[in-house]
Amino acid sequence: MTDAPGGRPSRPQPLSASLPPSERATIAARYALGLAVVFFLGVMNRWLADGVHITGADVTGGLYATLILVNPVASLVAGALLGYKHGIIWLFAPLAGVAFIPATYVVYNESAMPYAIGYMVFALLGMLVGRLIDRVRSRRA
Repeated sequence: MTDAPGGRPSRPQPLSASLPPSERATIAARYALGLAVVFFLGVMNRWLADGVHITGADVTGGLYATLILVNPVASLVAGALLGYKHGIIWLFAPLAGVAFIPATYVVYNESAMPYAIGYMVFALLGMLVGRLIDRVRSRRA
């Protein structure tokens, strides 16, 4: 490490910064695939309705809770982990939105499609937060 201005040691770039674009895309796709799995958690609500005595209102409430609480938090956490471990990979934000499209048609309906934009925003915010946490921790070390 060379010294940065002010006598402090310079911080090494995240591992993914030195990777070729195809490998960065692979990393982003892996995180998006994990996020897609979380987006399908709403299917569990429907499976429960078939096997257990749960009313349709319970299933609908569970789907809304998944749309409004679980999926945004999952997008934020996935983005934060990606940003912390690999730096900012801009491709991840649109992939997070694309990962929600299959769940829209299988679990929800077309009216849930605008949520994909929100999940993209949460994924982007998560990456920025993860990168910020990484920078703050590296400065203290």
